[in-house]
Amino acid sequence: MKKIKDINWWVWIGFICLVFFLTMQSVNSPISRNYAFSDYSVYQYVASIMCEGGMPYRDTFDHKGPVFYLINALGYVIHPKYGMWMIDFLLMFGTAVYAYKLSHKVLNAKMSFFITVVALSGISAWGYWIGDTPESVILFFLMLIMYLFVEYIDCQSLTSKQLLAVGFSCAIAFLMKPTFLAMAAVLILEILYEVIKRKNYIFLKKCLILFSVPFFGLIVGTVAWLTINGALTECIDQYLIFNAKYSSVKRGIADSLNALYVFVEKPTTLFGLFCIWINFMRWNEYTDKDRRLLLSTYLAWALVFYVSVMPGRAYQQYTVVFYPMLVVIVTFAFKDIERLFQGDRYKRVVGMMVLILVTFNIFLPNARETVANIRNYTAETGAKVQVVNYFNDSPGEYEISVVSPDDTWVYLQTGHHSATKYAYTQADLIYENVKTDFIKEYSRQINEKRPRFIVESCRSNLYTNKIVGSIANKYDEVFRNDGYAIYELNGN
Repeated sequence: MKKIKDINWWVWIGFICLVFFLTMQSVNSPISRNYAFSDYSVYQYVASIMCEGGMPYRDTFDHKGPVFYLINALGYVIHPKYGMWMIDFLLMFGTAVYAYKLSHKVLNAKMSFFITVVALSGISAWGYWIGDTPESVILFFLMLIMYLFVEYIDCQSLTSKQLLAVGFSCAIAFLMKPTFLAMAAVLILEILYEVIKRKNYIFLKKCLILFSVPFFGLIVGTVAWLTINGALTECIDQYLIFNAKYSSVKRGIADSLNALYVFVEKPTTLFGLFCIWINFMRWNEYTDKDRRLLLSTYLAWALVFYVSVMPGRAYQQYTVVFYPMLVVIVTFAFKDIERLFQGDRYKRVVGMMVLILVTFNIFLPNARETVANIRNYTAETGAKVQVVNYFNDSPGEYEISVVSPDDTWVYLQTGHHSATKYAYTQADLIYENVKTDFIKEYSRQINEKRPRFIVESCRSNLYTNKIVGSIANKYDEVFRNDGYAIYELNGN
């Protein structure tokens, strides 16, 4: 096994530069002048509540996994704005290192570096643009699982530390988003099948014990933390029950097909599918180990694709978890391309043309997207600044309610808490049976608390709906610009 210390110095420098460039596109990067928005602003708001002694689920509503909020709280402790960027930087760097190590088992150093750069730039360009997401955080752990699976296929064994790492990574995945276990489930079943087939029951016992200790240990520890702080029931309601209802909402085959199209038409995904075709063209030349590895990878990617597409939500960040499978598939395709460079002059020219085509059709479009993201976040958003300035000019202690799905940044930038447990409305996410309970409770709390200010996004049209309900006449509009409206309690 190639150790980390054996990696060439230029690879380390290359990855540092690459990851620094890619993470600059995030809204939480040091060069960003924009406010946290969309999902990331929610995660940061939950983190701020936790750092003040509050608890997720109990004190503020959201439906991601508990470990994800703990990681965001750690980032918030490091720095309220840049802490999560630092964590994202380290996790992406670790992902690049393990992707390189995996690819370098098959290819030379330069080709492995090229594959890592191309694939990682493609995933990050489409998946990191809104800042920290569960997908961006879990990617390192999924890449580690894939690397250790390849290690097992190669050596037919894993060390105790490696098995512990698999169990720990799977626990992180489960406690962040259960569907993140899709890839790991396929790979682990393949390992168990091979171990049982070879009747290596001693190693099977070792696998079960060393996997279970960190997996169940982390889950039990998390449950204990939630129970002690009175948030377990709310966690079950929001993370498990709410998500089950949310995922079960039928949006129709058209939405699923649209999600499939959005995920497939990305340059990196298309290139991965093309590489599968190359794999099959050379299938008879692979060893039995190589074929087992590739078949398991295809099945894992198919399952990950399925759980990503079926809900019918074409969120681009969902493609981030494709990366570990893409590295394996592209690596074996480039194994054949690498042979061209070892042939005569004609073959070397063909090989160089392939690399040029990949660079211009895969890497450059992704790089342009990254640069566009960076430019967007280095420009101030005047409408948001005006909202913050309004609250800065309204001194005193008071609470706010933001009646909008994407604008939890208002709390973060003004220092005022949400008047209700619901810091945002999720208007574009909640449907039918889920929407009724959510809206009913949100409306009850906002009617009961009657915050001094209500902030409405001009594109949401939610202030006039049943969330505010019968007390709408008790608020007067005191501010409006191109993006937002602010209403103040009039005392009637």
